[in-house]
Order: sequence, then structure tokens, then C-alpha cells
Amino acid sequence: MDNQDKKKEKKYYTVNKLSLTIRSAVAIYLLYTVWQLREAPFTSEGTERIIFIIAIAVFFIIALAIGIPSVKALIKGEYAENNPPEPEEDEDDSEGGVS
Repeated sequence: MDNQDKKKEKKYYTVNKLSLTIRSAVAIYLLYTVWQLREAPFTSEGTERIIFIIAIAVFFIIALAIGIPSVKALIKGEYAENNPPEPEEDEDDSEGGVS
């Protein structure tokens, strides 16, 4: 019976839609930056070349790490609504008795 009760419970998410949208926008901007830097390693030499390669790799990884979960949550609707639910009172608290 515990499994059925868990399935019936509503999930409450702590992240709202605006936050997920901003995260997605940041991920898109990082991918845009990677795209703009794609030719930099070929035109640079020495240490600059290594720094550009590292920057491209880091920006790409961060964009994927931020973007994929955010877009997935937006598509599935896994975000908090604007009006958070009222907290439920426990039966013990509503009796007014002293424990």
C-alpha cells in the first residue's frame, strides 16, 4: 500500500519556470560562445591555443550540464507553479492538545 500512496502524492518542485528558462538561455549563450571560438585555436599559437581549447571544452561541458536538464524539465513540466501549495497540517497539530 505504501507504493500506491507514494504514486498518489503530488510532487512539488523547488525550481520555477523562469529559472529553468534563464538556465536554458545561459546554455544557449555558452554554445554560441563556443561556436564563435571554434576558429581561435587555429589562428593562435602556443599558450593561447591551449587556453582557447580549454575554454571551448569547459564552455561546451557547462552548457550541456546546464542546458540538458533544464530543457528536459521544461518539456516534462517539472517545475513549481507561481502559487506554491499551502502546507498541510498534521492531525496531531490540529487537535490543540499538548504532547
